[in-house]
Amino acid sequence: MMRRPRFIIRLIAGGAALLPLLALGHGTEFLDARFELRDGVLRLRIVADYAGNPMISDEAEARKVVTDALRIEVGTSKIQHRLDELAPLQIVERGTRDAQSPMPRTEADDPKQPHQLLSAYWRWPAPDGEVRFFVPETSQQSVLFWLREPNVSPPRWSLMVPGDRTPVIVVKRPQRSQIWLWGAVIIGVLFAVVVAIRLLLRRTPCSHHTDVEEVDV
Repeated sequence: MMRRPRFIIRLIAGGAALLPLLALGHGTEFLDARFELRDGVLRLRIVADYAGNPMISDEAEARKVVTDALRIEVGTSKIQHRLDELAPLQIVERGTRDAQSPMPRTEADDPKQPHQLLSAYWRWPAPDGEVRFFVPETSQQSVLFWLREPNVSPPRWSLMVPGDRTPVIVVKRPQRSQIWLWGAVIIGVLFAVVVAIRLLLRRTPCSHHTDVEEVDV
């Protein structure tokens, strides 16, 4: 059975080619997912505008949506997890969108208008290896997945529909400095040498001079 065609754009640099397509709809109809990999930690923020998204009825449903908007495949075996299985999500109300987001601006972004945005923050210190995010096939949401990277503007992004996956993300945890470990080893060796020298000095017999009294025969 053939799988249905997938509507996915693989992290096009800047995303300029598809912004006009997104602008035909409303930015509020997509979930906004910002991803950052820093110091071996996966950092994700998912935003839903439940006032402008016709697929979300209220705040309670928005909480469920942002919790299960993305899942993650870990390792070459592609073991799948819900995000909250690996680390808790912090869900908070947010009044404005991220200024760097490539999400098209709409009338709903007018600062004079009330916002009904809900954000889920997730951080996970991933082990070395490969991971990739995907939108569950059972989801009814589309996700604008974008990267926050130093010195990259505009950000790279892709529009993901249910069943779509991101390209593989390689995680390599930074090697911590071992200077302190070598320092501790050197101090330990010096201490052992000093103790050994002191023990040897204690065990070395001292020379004693015995005065022999001469006896006249």
